[in-house]
Amino acid sequence: MSLNIFKSIKHASFSFFKEAISLTFLAVKKILNNNNDKILSVYFHNPSPEIFESAIRYMAGKSYSFLSVSSFEKILNNATTPDSPFAIITIDDGFRDNIGLLEVINRYGVPVTIFVTSSSIEEGNFWFEYVIASRDKPSAVLFDEIVRIKRMPAEDYYSRISELKRSRRLERSALTIEELVNISREEYITIGSHSVSHISLPGKSVEVQRKELTESKKILEYWTRKEVDYFSYPSGDFGEEQRRIVRECGYRLAFSTETKPIDIEKVDRFSIPKRCVNDDAGYFETLAKISGAWDYFMKR
Repeated sequence: MSLNIFKSIKHASFSFFKEAISLTFLAVKKILNNNNDKILSVYFHNPSPEIFESAIRYMAGKSYSFLSVSSFEKILNNATTPDSPFAIITIDDGFRDNIGLLEVINRYGVPVTIFVTSSSIEEGNFWFEYVIASRDKPSAVLFDEIVRIKRMPAEDYYSRISELKRSRRLERSALTIEELVNISREEYITIGSHSVSHISLPGKSVEVQRKELTESKKILEYWTRKEVDYFSYPSGDFGEEQRRIVRECGYRLAFSTETKPIDIEKVDRFSIPKRCVNDDAGYFETLAKISGAWDYFMKR
């Protein structure tokens, strides 16, 4: 048996296992009569149109309406939860293939905020892609390398990223500036910031953090000719200091990767939870992630 065939079988088996587990989680959650959340905050990275549409159809079928982040901000200002459930949809990074989601977005009338890493738009790729491109190494080793780079001091981080970019050439995966400008003009699209370089902010100097946040905001506003008021923490990494700096840099809301339910009266504007749907998720895994069933059982 060739190595490629073995890897394909292994991947298919793991996908089947995740689907079976996800279906079980959904069924048990339903038996327990675990009520749906009144507010959903769901995010993606680079999903296929099929995965994205299955998520949207699921939420619409559960009678969720879709609100823009700016509409959500108004609800926060009023501190009153609407009677009907609603969902906020966001996308991290700014992958070029996000353009392929526009047909679904427009057909369903779904407001989406795309949090963009500005240097990747300028250069063509995201730093972690250069690590992943080392396919001769096991996935666990690549993951450890990404974590190691994230935790580097800022000077070492920037140096290592530059070294990786010089070591190999990748096909562009990020939106071009022109594509970003065009997508920002779409009716249902809002552009937010995901920093300049997708750096993990905690542990970095205040000066580095401010530069990452202010330069990204300034660049994106220059390109799109629109205000950039919302931020998503790279890798979801944040603490009290990051919340303060984000606020001081002029952002009005910031999103974390915490998955807890949203309570309008208690949610912090600079650490708004959001649940992730993986790019390679199967149908039932997607539903389990959105509904909270996955976290409900996996984190117990």
